[in-house]
Amino acid sequence: MKTYQKTAIKLKAILLLILFTFSSFAQDKKEVKFILNLMAKEKNQNICYTGSIEDYDIKQIIISIKSNRSFIRSNKSLVTNINQIKFTEIEQKNIINQIEAANNTSWGANKLKNYKYISKDSLVSISKRNPYFYYLNFTKPIFIRKNSICIFYSGYTEGGFLNIYIKQKRKWHYFATIYEWLG
Repeated sequence: MKTYQKTAIKLKAILLLILFTFSSFAQDKKEVKFILNLMAKEKNQNICYTGSIEDYDIKQIIISIKSNRSFIRSNKSLVTNINQIKFTEIEQKNIINQIEAANNTSWGANKLKNYKYISKDSLVSISKRNPYFYYLNFTKPIFIRKNSICIFYSGYTEGGFLNIYIKQKRKWHYFATIYEWLG
């Protein structure tokens, strides 16, 4: 193989790596922006968060998603002509796969400026010392249908919700709840 061919192959490989890095960074940026938009509504600015959820909740979420692929709009104040979202079988499997992998990643660690990240191990230790410790937990947002729908689990010390959000006029709006628990 000639030198210029080797150089061309190396350049293509580098270009693919750069494109992958930028698309990965853009994905993280989009996800962080989504979460910060939701957290902006929180009154408490001393927020601690963790990027993982309880295994029991993951199992219950998966049961909820498997048992129902169609969700009717709960947010009656949302002005939209969409009254129901029905996940395709492929979307449903994709959502389940991402939820199952939720605790296998360290996603969220130190990505949210002005908020304190706590690892799952630290959270267990702190909760034993202070059972009234307030924190948020969430999964990585799951975007489908060209980023027009987002499925997102967010919880706090006393409960949690897996919600569907839809994007209208560049803003995310609550649409319906797939799963919820209250302590």
